[in-house]
Amino acid sequence: MKERNCSLDMFRMFAALGVVLCHCQVFIDVDTNLYMAIAEFLPRFTVPFFFGVAGYYYIGSLLHGKKVFGKQMKGLLTVYIAWTLIYYLASFAINVVLGDADIWDFLVERVVNFFTIGSYTHMWYMISLIYAVILVTLAHKLGGEKGIKLMTILGIVMTVICALGCMYYPLGSQIPVLKEFLDYEHFMVVTYWFGMGVPYFTLGYFVIKEENSPKPWSDKIVWIMWAISLVAYLAEIWTVPFATDYFERNQVGVTVYFFTIMNLIVLLRNPLPKYQKQAKVCKYLSSFVYFLHPLVILVLKTMCNMVSISLHSAVLYVLVLVICCLSGYVLMKSNWKIKNYLM
Repeated sequence: MKERNCSLDMFRMFAALGVVLCHCQVFIDVDTNLYMAIAEFLPRFTVPFFFGVAGYYYIGSLLHGKKVFGKQMKGLLTVYIAWTLIYYLASFAINVVLGDADIWDFLVERVVNFFTIGSYTHMWYMISLIYAVILVTLAHKLGGEKGIKLMTILGIVMTVICALGCMYYPLGSQIPVLKEFLDYEHFMVVTYWFGMGVPYFTLGYFVIKEENSPKPWSDKIVWIMWAISLVAYLAEIWTVPFATDYFERNQVGVTVYFFTIMNLIVLLRNPLPKYQKQAKVCKYLSSFVYFLHPLVILVLKTMCNMVSISLHSAVLYVLVLVICCLSGYVLMKSNWKIKNYLM
């Protein structure tokens, strides 16, 4: 496994822009189909990429005999708790102080969400990542590399099953034994943990195995396979939902797994070492933008509603990016200790 490279960190920023594109619902006020194709479906590769990068480095460290669990968990929990406090304070102000939500119901719901689907809509990534780290560490503790390999295989099985309950639900719901599970009230919690978190985190193991193979793929083969994975990914996200007329649960498909693996392999083979400074900025800004942007969206929409102003989705997207990137850059360059909890 190589050290961190610039390509991965710069692509993280690109992925973060895709997440914001989705959450700002860009083009929803122009054309529904355009919005679904560009903002809803196209960025589905972004969060799997975040999982994949985290898994690549963490599993690589485990396989090299490094004891990284404590440091990793401390970092994840610090960031998760810090942003949770920020979002809970904002939610309390808007839903309880300015709204009419019951304070007891609000508190109970937030405590449950903290341990299950995440403290806010985008925080499912953090809680799923935390559980993935715990499970992979346990698998390695019990079975070494074989344990990680088994966890990786189980992850593939689970992501296929969860795909049948998400993008391929019209097909999965026709399977009698499976339908009851797919219609389970908390199916999406299972999907976040075991259909996305663990599978996308452990795919880093495949990348490591290819990287350390005695006969690695040639660059030509890698680019051909990347192109095939891209075409397959675009074909799936732009045809399956529209062909089945099912748009409710599109979080998990089949091709994004292979596409994420190929993205990682291509980026790792092209590290762009001359862009260390830019990559460092992208690494920190991508995390900050990911965590902050829903709060900025919430505040902007609340302010617009108070003065009866409607923001175009594209304008909202630009404003959110400008606010997040500028504030993140200022924080990154500052000497404030709080940045250690937010980035």
